[in-house]
Amino acid sequence: DAADRAQARATDPLHLRVMLRGDLERILRTALDPDPARRYRGADLLAADLHRHLRGRPISLRHDRAYRLGKFLKRHRIGVAAGAIAVLALLTTSGVALWQAHLARAQAQRAEAVKDFMVDVFAGSDPAQHPGVGPSARELLDTGARTLRSQFRDDPETGEDLSRALARSYAGIGAFEQARGLASNALDAALQRFRPDSREVIDARLDYATILQLAGQQKQALQQAAWVLQQGGAADAASVVRAHLVNAAADNELLREPQAEPEARQALQAAQTLPPAQRDRFQAEAWKDLAQAALGRGHFDSAQHALRESSALYERALGANAVQTLDARTNLIFLLLHTGHENEALDKYARLVDGERAAFGPGSPKL
Repeated sequence: DAADRAQARATDPLHLRVMLRGDLERILRTALDPDPARRYRGADLLAADLHRHLRGRPISLRHDRAYRLGKFLKRHRIGVAAGAIAVLALLTTSGVALWQAHLARAQAQRAEAVKDFMVDVFAGSDPAQHPGVGPSARELLDTGARTLRSQFRDDPETGEDLSRALARSYAGIGAFEQARGLASNALDAALQRFRPDSREVIDARLDYATILQLAGQQKQALQQAAWVLQQGGAADAASVVRAHLVNAAADNELLREPQAEPEARQALQAAQTLPPAQRDRFQAEAWKDLAQAALGRGHFDSAQHALRESSALYERALGANAVQTLDARTNLIFLLLHTGHENEALDKYARLVDGERAAFGPGSPKL
């Protein structure tokens, strides 16, 4: 009976009926159909369908697409699964690529907006627009800051980029109060939109720390740089270098040369992994900090070596007539005079004058 047949197959009658349904049941019903016209036309056709069933292939009695697709999927589970994973990976990769392209376009648009804004600000220095005495750099920046507040209220990301650009410009002319305010606003804006350990916040915080240091607020600058260094892997190599440079400069200004020296050396080391132009620029600044620390401790030979390294790297990164290169050479000349190397100092001074004239014109007030 059914129970004995089920027991022989290590199952029960209900599961046996389920197992016998489907293709096998259709094959048996066709083979035993009372109407000879609906039976298999020969034993070979019956055997062929049984063989197809055992191999998991579609039998000759069914032709619908869904049935054949189901058979294919069952026979190729691993391949289908791998294909599905590949398609999913492709879709995911495409989605990531599209999102990255969107971010790149947004960044390019912000960069273009920043460029256009700054061009408009400094176009105000055109003598044709200002007969007589033209506006000063400070007046141009003040105009830009007022325009910024009104023009980019609905575009916080571009407004943040512009605030940082204007802050650096104010710092460049020594207007540190305005620079500090803009840099602080940019940091607050970044904190409202991004995680505290995000690249955007770290960059804004380092700009703020640098301006604080230049403005003479050394302890506050050290606090901001320390926060960046505490982020570990969230801060990239360039951010780590910048933080150590802020620390080195602040420690030097606080006359803490023993602390400044290791900070500058850590900046030198961390900069090794950066692209050449960026590496040279940062390492030039680190050598400058090392020179200041050595001078503060009376180590004139070490200071001389550091200034030579600094001026050479500044020249390689920025050019022979860049302000930073000329400043490093000037400091080296004064040190050479102070330590009794008058001939070398005079030779460097003659070349420095030529560089100053090339950079600033014959009437340069630098020398």
